[in-house]
Amino acid sequence: MLPWWLEAGLALAAYIVFHSIATADLAVATAPSDVGLTDLGNPWQAFAGYLQYLLPLALLAGALASAIAEDRRNASEKPSEPGPAAEPDQLG
Repeated sequence: MLPWWLEAGLALAAYIVFHSIATADLAVATAPSDVGLTDLGNPWQAFAGYLQYLLPLALLAGALASAIAEDRRNASEKPSEPGPAAEPDQLG
């Protein structure tokens, strides 16, 4: 499991990368022979359009799980606080 801060950083980086791919200008065919080349980029842009949201969301969910696990781990490692002091026996 990665640290939460690393997963949050990866989520931001993934969004930036996939967003730049998804919003890139579409290639325009200038000749009929170029039509096949322009069709290759479009599915990748559509795929990047979905991934720009899905991958960061998954990474942020992992970051949340990692932060919760780290918090629980830190809480269980703390020494337990002593309870109230026992009162001495009272005579008489």
